[in-house]
Amino acid sequence: MEELTKNWLGAAIKLTRLRAQMSAAQVSELAGYSSSYVAKIESGKLDPSVVAFAKIAKVLNMSDSEIVWLIRLIGLRETE
Repeated sequence: MEELTKNWLGAAIKLTRLRAQMSAAQVSELAGYSSSYVAKIESGKLDPSVVAFAKIAKVLNMSDSEIVWLIRLIGLRETE
């Protein structure tokens, strides 16, 4: 994934998390990932798979249409 895209996706996840008034630890636990994994996504150091992104997005109460739109826009890979 292109560096700018990873940074944009990470920032979008972090902003959504903050707007939901959730900590990174809460999101990590509810999505089933380590805190360091979610932190790397939010900081743009790691690009999540579609599955990982969908789990995190669901924890953040993003709508299905928002999730599908972002996946198509960013072109996330399908493996975890």
